[in-house]
Amino acid sequence: MPRTPIRIFASLSLAFCLVALLPLRAAAWGRDGHQIVAAIARARLTQLKARNALKNIDAILKPTPGVSILRQPRDLFEASLWPDNVRGTDEYGFADNLHFVSIELKKDGVPDKYVKSRNCKTSDEIPQVPEGVCIIGALEHYTRVLSDSSSTKAARIEALSFVVHFMGDLHQPLHTSEDKTFVNHLIINGQPGRGDRGGNHRFIFYLAGNAFESDDPESCLERENACTEGFPNSEGVVERSNRKLHAAWDKYMIQTEMRRNSKRPDFTTYADELFKQLPVSPADPQYAAIEAGDFVIWAEESHHVAELNAYELIGPKAKISAADDKEYSFFLLDDAYRRKNILIVDQQLIRAGIRLAAVLRKIFPES
Repeated sequence: MPRTPIRIFASLSLAFCLVALLPLRAAAWGRDGHQIVAAIARARLTQLKARNALKNIDAILKPTPGVSILRQPRDLFEASLWPDNVRGTDEYGFADNLHFVSIELKKDGVPDKYVKSRNCKTSDEIPQVPEGVCIIGALEHYTRVLSDSSSTKAARIEALSFVVHFMGDLHQPLHTSEDKTFVNHLIINGQPGRGDRGGNHRFIFYLAGNAFESDDPESCLERENACTEGFPNSEGVVERSNRKLHAAWDKYMIQTEMRRNSKRPDFTTYADELFKQLPVSPADPQYAAIEAGDFVIWAEESHHVAELNAYELIGPKAKISAADDKEYSFFLLDDAYRRKNILIVDQQLIRAGIRLAAVLRKIFPES
């Protein structure tokens, strides 16, 4: 039975309230995106015949008697998902704020830059990562742990998983950006909250299949299916998209592409199709151009991608909620937006995979 407008608004109002209870950022790329990055990295290592890197990766992830890791990954694909699989646990709660770096959007037309003292401060409450509490500090820390042959097997499993996952996160543009001028719907000390938390507080109508019936989002509020896509979860149950800009970049655009593009029905074929776009010669200069830089440069590049693309939305559109009589703003994400930005998503997945391979080759060089 379709929900009435009042029930839809009630659900949305509840969602606004629940945002305050969630971590600062959602997980980047979703399961498919992270596994695509891992697949591209492994293909690049295989292309380069990087035997030492491949041997060490397999050895670290091979189950070993006496070594116990919570939800232990067994291969590079499981490792790419592991940091999200252990989020919210007591053991790894310290890592919740390591998945992103909040670089502000440009002010007065001047692009913002990463500043360690502002964007990646150290914290006595998170001594596990003394390099700074952000994705850049995390990558600096865990590449050191992984490079240290004296690190325990358990520490290297964790470090490899964090490096693989965070290299993916670093290239999801909304994990390097925040619009701190955005007024969200959280009430803090009696005042509306500010900041969109990388799009997590910026609500959208996600519609990839059909055009909107009108410029007014009334039809979206009356018929949920008109303005959100349905995607199967890990159990195969179809769920509606959650109306957050961040989630659209994390997974919904990728899932829509996999559903509509016969060449990309799953993450393995998606990764293969992207890798085929790259030069056949492993020494082609295009690879060197992608690999150039470091974690800071790549974060700033990803941030610039967000400024140019992710935040180019239709809206905002104001609508009074029948549930609480408050006015909310919604941004429209239509198929034109998706078709343009899936190309950006592909670009970022390729960059993440090729750069991840370069990082792993540096940690495990050929003798």
